[in-house]
Amino acid sequence: MAKIKIDVTASAVPAFGDFTYSPSTVHLQHNDPNPVEFEPSGSLKRASAIVVRVYFPGISPLNDEISFSIAKKGAKATGTTGSTLNGQIGTFHYFTAIYVDGKLYLDADCPTIIVN
Repeated sequence: MAKIKIDVTASAVPAFGDFTYSPSTVHLQHNDPNPVEFEPSGSLKRASAIVVRVYFPGISPLNDEISFSIAKKGAKATGTTGSTLNGQIGTFHYFTAIYVDGKLYLDADCPTIIVN
């Protein structure tokens, strides 16, 4: 299973956040049966409540859309945090939107998922 950890912290520029992804690039085989999982890390794990949406412009390598929320600190995520691959081969960039502590953060230049 590939786990992509996402964090966002306040930036020096108002209305922007500093996004961190670990790993920044994920390499997978097109027939890998294990799901790709997204999970909050760092400051997002300490936030009181969050909503996360991952969007693939154009073609997605995943069977399901990634969209989940965590209603309170320490609670289990509701929604879809992961998905299996759909057989597409290529390099896929994604966008991330995170709503946390009353602020919406957008990252339109996320890292990549590479499927061979």
